[in-house]
Amino acid sequence: MKKMFLISFVCMCVCCGESPKKNITSPKNNIASQKNYIDFESSEKLFNKISKTTNLFKNKKETQIDYEGDTQSLSDSIILVKKRIGTKYNINLYTYLYTPPTYAAFHSEYLKINNLKISIDSLLYKEHNNVIEKHPYFYFRTVSYLHFGKNDYILIELQNRNFNMNGDITSYLLIKMHKSTLISTWLFYNGYHDEKVFADFDNDGELDYLDWGTRKNEISLYSLKKDSLIKNKEKFIFVVPSKEFIEFEETFHDSNDWYFIVDKSKSNWFFKF
Repeated sequence: MKKMFLISFVCMCVCCGESPKKNITSPKNNIASQKNYIDFESSEKLFNKISKTTNLFKNKKETQIDYEGDTQSLSDSIILVKKRIGTKYNINLYTYLYTPPTYAAFHSEYLKINNLKISIDSLLYKEHNNVIEKHPYFYFRTVSYLHFGKNDYILIELQNRNFNMNGDITSYLLIKMHKSTLISTWLFYNGYHDEKVFADFDNDGELDYLDWGTRKNEISLYSLKKDSLIKNKEKFIFVVPSKEFIEFEETFHDSNDWYFIVDKSKSNWFFKF
């Protein structure tokens, strides 16, 4: 399976590196013969059908480690280094060059945005739809920007770097800025691996988030309204695993993918399937 958050780091859903194991079912008969289902053949094809917007994050760049003098020693063996998150704003992450030896050490990581210090832990515990079992240790990989309405949005792509967690999990940190002032932050844990999950899907002038994670039967839509993340209860897509997905999971007792067969009878989106 391949593997979305609210920061404070709004940590929306932090589980232990992969979605909880659950029983999965797929329509028993041939999908093609069932009028209530449509098989998109892959998660990419379904996502391309859903995402038809030009309001996208752009100028994606790799984040950088800055070794020039700004390190903080927590002990003889644990040293935080400064990581520059892009250059458009004064955003830096104080993180570990190498994986720390204990989970307790993770709790020292923090962001600085225009000299405002934000604990990574505080972001994680704000995630909107999961329970954190262990603190994930993130790579802050890329940064991209979007000017939307009167505000700037900064999107940072994260991946788990814990040895005992699935490194394929993709998460996002979304930062809302007005000029040089930080408005809010959200962490989206374990979501779809494409920045196009952030867009104005319903064309209402609000930035939306498409919540679609691995092994999830429902694709949900959230909107940032008055700086709160609000779930759209009227728009959703129900998906089921393919026969091949189930066979793979039963054989290998694990998988890293998204469901992509749509149950049309249960779904309600901005277009007809």
